Amino acid sequence: MAANYPTSLDDSASLFVAVDLATTTLSTNLTAAATTASLTSAARFDSNGGVFGVGNELIKYTGKTSNDLTGLSRGYTNSTAAIHDSGDTVNLVVAADYHNNLKDAVVAAQTQVGIDGSENFIKANADGVTLIADLDFNQFSALNLKTAMDVRNAAEFASIQAAIDDLP
Repeated sequence: MAANYPTSLDDSASLFVAVDLATTTLSTNLTAAATTASLTSAARFDSNGGVFGVGNELIKYTGKTSNDLTGLSRGYTNSTAAIHDSGDTVNLVVAADYHNNLKDAVVAAQTQVGIDGSENFIKANADGVTLIADLDFNQFSALNLKTAMDVRNAAEFASIQAAIDDLP
């Protein structure tokens, strides 16, 4: 689980989906070298992978098939791979590396946008009125242009439309 941003966009595969109270039990014994864990119910576990705990062991998984978690990395984050019995409790956990990858993605996004975000946001005065004269339409993405269209009156709309029409 590694953050992709800013080189590419993150998704559920790079930043797994955390679910509160995802708890179940093992439906079969789990050897210390097993690469698949069979659960009584894997319904609340993300199919793109994540981390779960059994006893004192953390285990990373990369996929899910029915009630099986697959692609196990045993003894994850310096825990010790161990034998676990059928019926042992399994809990989805948010591991420190997941939290830190998410933190890194947020920091990268904030760094890209910056504090003032002048290249990303439409400027407005203290009353919230869009300052058309300050807009540089060459810097706007399609999303920003859609936002620029959300203006307060027809005169502003006409001014923005004229600027858009002049774009190369």
